[in-house]
Amino acid sequence: MKIPSILIARHLCELLPSQIQTRIFGDHAFVSQYGRLSRTVLTIDGRVSIDQHELVAAARRLLAGQGDQKLKDTSGNQLTVTLDRSTVVLKVLGEKDQEQQIALPDLAVLSPSFDQRVQALKRMIDSFGPAAPDFSALTTAAGNRELTDEEIADLLEERSTGFASHMVRIEMAHRGHQVEVDDIVPDSLRYYELYCGPDPRSLHPEKYLSEVLPSYRQRLLQRNLLKGLEICLLGALRDDLMPAAWTTHVSDDDMWQALQSIDTCANPFAALGVLDIAITRQHDSRYESLASEIIVQLGRDTLLRPDGVDGYEILPLFAQLTLDRINILEGGALRQPFWKRLCAWMHSGLLVRSTLNISIKLAPLCEWVNNNRNMASTYAQMLDLRREPMYRAGGFSPSYLREEVIGRLVVLRARHETAGRLVPNSDVIDAAMAKLAEEGSPLGWAMPGPLDGHMRPSERSNRSLSNADTEHVLRQLYEDPSGSIWSRLAYFSQCFDLGGKVLEQACQACVPANFDHELMKGREHPDRLFDVCLIAVSHRSKKLANSIATIAVRIAPSAVTEEAAMALLQIILLASGAFENEREWAAWTSDHLDRLGNTLPCGEAIKIFHEHLVAVRKVLPISDLVTSRAEAVAAAAS
Repeated sequence: MKIPSILIARHLCELLPSQIQTRIFGDHAFVSQYGRLSRTVLTIDGRVSIDQHELVAAARRLLAGQGDQKLKDTSGNQLTVTLDRSTVVLKVLGEKDQEQQIALPDLAVLSPSFDQRVQALKRMIDSFGPAAPDFSALTTAAGNRELTDEEIADLLEERSTGFASHMVRIEMAHRGHQVEVDDIVPDSLRYYELYCGPDPRSLHPEKYLSEVLPSYRQRLLQRNLLKGLEICLLGALRDDLMPAAWTTHVSDDDMWQALQSIDTCANPFAALGVLDIAITRQHDSRYESLASEIIVQLGRDTLLRPDGVDGYEILPLFAQLTLDRINILEGGALRQPFWKRLCAWMHSGLLVRSTLNISIKLAPLCEWVNNNRNMASTYAQMLDLRREPMYRAGGFSPSYLREEVIGRLVVLRARHETAGRLVPNSDVIDAAMAKLAEEGSPLGWAMPGPLDGHMRPSERSNRSLSNADTEHVLRQLYEDPSGSIWSRLAYFSQCFDLGGKVLEQACQACVPANFDHELMKGREHPDRLFDVCLIAVSHRSKKLANSIATIAVRIAPSAVTEEAAMALLQIILLASGAFENEREWAAWTSDHLDRLGNTLPCGEAIKIFHEHLVAVRKVLPISDLVTSRAEAVAAAAS
């Protein structure tokens, strides 16, 4: 007797670990060949759990004219599927055995009636919004035949796990008494791919940001102008990702109507996007006034929400929380760094928008976010510097965000003035730049933005130090190799190519520098050494990275506290970003982590070193053995 292939497939899948089962059951090629082997349970109205296959089959029979259908929920309770006019209704017994009805309008897509089926499908797809899979092929199929169980399953999956469903869950979470991270930050990479942009895989960041992402966003606008525009504005994280150029075909009146629902009071990226649209259309007095208002708004030090809290404070908090979640999802840490930051800032924008009608207390929110931070994600951000070496792009702070917005205003003004357009209140932008310099952040507006982590100063024009500045730096490194010059160099390394002379002198200055005094005098965080790491990484200086590692291993015996041991581990990981080649990076990092493990003192220091190595391993590829030798050494010494 021949055993059906589906039974063999089910048996083999049951032998696999649960995580692998989940991935296989979600693979469309596998499902198309063997069908859905797993049982999908739908929770309806938050109170009824029912097998999806049984419900779909019952609704098919009902709509085919076979009368009311009886079935049971997962707890064995009797249910009835019936029709109320043309709507499928589920009858359940509520409190005190009173019969209650739950309307299931989506199930009309199962109807054998052409009109009913097509109309129901259109309603479903429209409700999903533009950030959903392309169901156009399904629409064509529905015009010719009834939909299959697999096609229905795809629709119901989008209903329960898609972008629109996450928005509903976020809104519901805000109405509750206590919010968990799972309630407001999705744990699905698919969500971020559909909302923020497809996975770039191995594409160069510039190719993705200049070709793939604009095309994707233009499709969102074509599907739904209003909802697509909301998404594009939340994702206006670079000057060339603003939607004004993609919407020139939209009339001034239609665009004005769409903008009435866009709230820019707490999201500077959305405000910049609206400003770009307004300046482009300033032949209309409405847009001219709007542009003037937004520039004044963005020129202020704060971006106040209705509750009086500064949007510059909240947006980075939610962005960091989101990035942490992405980094600990399966395969999330391995996604390209710029894409992860794109997703983090865009989802943060959604969270900020969803809380505009809620009064937020900043201090408790900061504490809640910090309590939900994940150390493995912190290490993922450090390791990302190998792929995108500009650490400033990965910063999540109110001051960084404020400086980025001013920089974006500078770029936007230059672009529009070059095109012959007048930029109103231009003096506001000049004043904001001057204030940055007064507050100790000269050229803060010129630092790399969230999507610029791959753009090193040496790859940009006019980014070299002047001869006078070079001579000043060389003198400072010679006269005070342990001094504050390192922090200034770390800062300017993000927007200037320091040049070969400075890097060579930096390597020489490291040798006699007394970096270990920060450990010996009770300071458990050797800040100067962290500064040197950032210089080495931004300039891909392997020689400077080697000097850093030598110092870290030299001072390791003095690292008797947990904090000091963690700091030295992080210094090695940061310095490793100077090695762009993955094989070279792996060999260098493995070797120096091993050396560090052999020189750290026994006790709490080596114990915490081991624990954090385990966290590092969680965000590395499974095949990567970078931490294995050091882990073995640390485990033996613990």
